[in-house]
Amino acid sequence: MNVDEQQPQASTSAVTLDASFPDLWPTGHVPFVRSNKKGKAASSAMMPEPITRDNLVKARQEAIERVADSHDTHVRELFHMDRVTSMVYYDPQVAKRDNSRVWQDFSKQYDLTNAVEATS
Repeated sequence: MNVDEQQPQASTSAVTLDASFPDLWPTGHVPFVRSNKKGKAASSAMMPEPITRDNLVKARQEAIERVADSHDTHVRELFHMDRVTSMVYYDPQVAKRDNSRVWQDFSKQYDLTNAVEATS
C-alpha cells in the first residue's frame, strides 16, 4: 500500500462533550473528558467537577456577573457616544473608572436591577 492509499488514522484521544448545559460551567472549565485508546480517562486532573447545587449556583453567579459587566460596558460606550459622538478617543479602562454624577444620572435609565424588579 503506498502513501496515497493509506486510510486516515483515528485520533489517539476521543473527546466526549457535555453540551446539555454549556453555560452552567464556570469560566475556564472544560466540561469534557479525554480518554486514552482503551476508553479509560486519561487522568483525574481532566475530570470535570461533580455537578452539585453549589457548583451550579456558582456557575450561574459567574454568568450573571459576565452579563452585568457586558451590559455596563455597552452602557458606558453609549454614554461616550451620546456625550462625545465619536469612539476615536474612547478608552474602556478610563470609562470603567468614571463615577461622575453625569454618568450616574445617565446609567439610571439603563439599570438592569430596576428592570428585573419591574417585571417580577
